[in-house]
Amino acid sequence: MRALRFSPRLALFLGAFVLLSGAISAQNREWTFLVYMMADNNLEPDAMDDIAESTLAETSIRGTIVIQITAAGTYTDEPKVVNLKRITTTKRLEAKKGSLKELADLGKVNSADPKKLTDFISWGIKTYPAQHYALVLWDHGGAWTGYGSDDSHDGAGFDLATLTKAVGDGLKGGGVKQLDLLGFDACLMGSYEVARAVRPLANYMIASEELEPGHGWDYTCLSVLAKSPDAETLGKAIIAGYAESSTKAADRDEVTLSLINLQKLDALDAAVSAFASFGRSKISQIAPQLGRIQNKTKGFGKAAKPEEDSNMIDLGQFVRLYAEADSSASKIKQQFDKALAAVVVDNVFGSLNKGSTGLSIYFPNQKRYYDEAYSAIDSGGWKALLADYYKGGSTLSPAPATPSAGKDKLAFKNIGNKGNLTMDDQGVVTLTGVLPKTVVSKVVEGLFSYGIVDGEDLIFLGDNEVSIDDETGEVSGTWDLQVLKMKQGKNEAYCYSSETATEDGLHEYTIPLRYYDKGKIKGDGQEISLVLTTDADYKVTNEQYFSMVRDKWGAFTPRKGSVVVPTWEKATVDGESVTEATTLVGFDPTKNLTYDYEELDAETTEIYLELEVYDVGDNSDYVTYQGPAKKGTKKRAGQKP
Repeated sequence: MRALRFSPRLALFLGAFVLLSGAISAQNREWTFLVYMMADNNLEPDAMDDIAESTLAETSIRGTIVIQITAAGTYTDEPKVVNLKRITTTKRLEAKKGSLKELADLGKVNSADPKKLTDFISWGIKTYPAQHYALVLWDHGGAWTGYGSDDSHDGAGFDLATLTKAVGDGLKGGGVKQLDLLGFDACLMGSYEVARAVRPLANYMIASEELEPGHGWDYTCLSVLAKSPDAETLGKAIIAGYAESSTKAADRDEVTLSLINLQKLDALDAAVSAFASFGRSKISQIAPQLGRIQNKTKGFGKAAKPEEDSNMIDLGQFVRLYAEADSSASKIKQQFDKALAAVVVDNVFGSLNKGSTGLSIYFPNQKRYYDEAYSAIDSGGWKALLADYYKGGSTLSPAPATPSAGKDKLAFKNIGNKGNLTMDDQGVVTLTGVLPKTVVSKVVEGLFSYGIVDGEDLIFLGDNEVSIDDETGEVSGTWDLQVLKMKQGKNEAYCYSSETATEDGLHEYTIPLRYYDKGKIKGDGQEISLVLTTDADYKVTNEQYFSMVRDKWGAFTPRKGSVVVPTWEKATVDGESVTEATTLVGFDPTKNLTYDYEELDAETTEIYLELEVYDVGDNSDYVTYQGPAKKGTKKRAGQKP
């Protein structure tokens, strides 16, 4: 038997064949889809679900899905993800049909380190050369405040400047000028400020104005890569997949997702600057009006506590509402509408976000909630408008010690700040305060809080929006004397609820909770919120949990074996305000919860009502009522369950 020998000519041929095969592979790969997952936090279970989804996508040779995930294995007990063992480090993976290929284990790293993101991008581009590139940044988001949270490194994340530099350096290292598509599978990143920041990095951006539910995008939709899509088609497929998966998860009412053409942003910049200049030229006359319209505009990342609110509002809706109130802004609105239509290629929104136009913008309507860090953000002329807005509002004088001190002061005319209480024949109590007609137009927002008297203490049970009558100066809030109760099996407990309503009759209730990861009620626990959505008949249609991440609310997935306890606010006789559990019994947040309302006895229960109003310059005044509701109540048709 003769030994096989390779001639130099044969060796040269085989080498050329290998090189040619690699070139063909790169030529056939139309898309490299990169996903950077910062999952060392409470979203870890959702990350594993999304990775599994990516293995269900049939991308063929035209698309490759590459993932870098950082996880600690802290938030999930699942022994594996698809065909791999549970991930407890940083791994690079290639998602194939039905399986995951582990490419590298980088050990325990800080996923908020800009170099890690830069290295992943440049490595991914070089290792998987393609005609088109997409990058998805997966984790918590906070609009202009930034992206990501790594629990193992004190919740570290990226601010916008650090993020854009890291991505830009990664593209440069990979020899690519721009991404075709940059996506944020994260909360609140669909903002005007973010779009301006990432404009040099990509042709298109896809992001959500609102908080995203934990399940995030549906990565099975990446099967579209097999059809050789352009960036716009790919973006639209992601949006369609997100809408479909949200419908299946029963949280369709609250979602938003937008596809933004970053190359058309210049015209929108000009329109935003034009509106800002217009507003600044009239700010001394229209500051309160701007604040009132901000309060009417759809907000995102809303919180029961104003100091925890994201203060992001829908940009297009805000401009439209203002132009409807001031006809002199009609031409600017036309310019704005045309520019926005070119920028927002596609968007989806649920019934609770009806009228959302695709991009949000930062606008706290009271100066005390303005974050000075925003001064470092590139927002065109918007920062200057906000500065003049607060400056104009600060010329309003604070409330006087007595109502007779001045007719132009923000002060109720009610003697001793005592509100007027009435009850209708359906058992609804209304607290009313009266402002001078010269002052009521300066009010930008109000809050009505209600509760009961418990000995010498006050227990607050909920809050809702106020009604303002500019003609009469009357400001009022209503309560039907019902208290929300949470139930599970034989357990039940009272809940505090912060209520908002839409024009379509839908309702949203935010319930504060304490979360105990290990299932034992010990210590203060973790502050989270449960948001309930109901239809016009008060039937619960959706439940979502949220927690604070980097001082902003983000999606939260409770662990198996954990418990939650409702809380309410108590004002003590000493003037202190404390958060207190309403029960010593925990509820399992991973299992079914039901809700009911208990109606208080109006004749025997001592109630406490408080109505407060605010103007632009942080001035405020209030009226209260303490005592029995006095009259008996009657059930209303269509009353809460």
